[in-house]
Amino acid sequence: MFCQRCGFGQPSDHRFCVTCGARLPGHPVQTRVPKVTRLFLGIQTSEQDPPGAVLRVSRYMEDHEFTAPEGTVVIPGDHARVSIWLVDRPVAAISVTQSDAEALGRFLLDPQPASWPSADTANATG
Repeated sequence: MFCQRCGFGQPSDHRFCVTCGARLPGHPVQTRVPKVTRLFLGIQTSEQDPPGAVLRVSRYMEDHEFTAPEGTVVIPGDHARVSIWLVDRPVAAISVTQSDAEALGRFLLDPQPASWPSADTANATG
């Protein structure tokens, strides 16, 4: 089941979204969602690493519109956003293009040495 407000995947027995607090429908919604989010618990590799840090990775497949009393904002699709959370707030975030997200996935699956910057990166910044 997915939250109709924020698109976050939910356990089927929850009545409210664990991310935005919106009431969830009484039956699973089988629609394409504008984004998919996964959480990864961090590990402490040094004493300076905060305990309980979480890596939140969101993949935006299509434009996503958020409306609040302050106004409406449209998040463009076709990118990924990675953020580090401590307890209940983000402390750092970055968005990357879909092609960079795919390159990151390939790197995590098979970390082969590569020259830096890549030809694509050098062309984009040159």
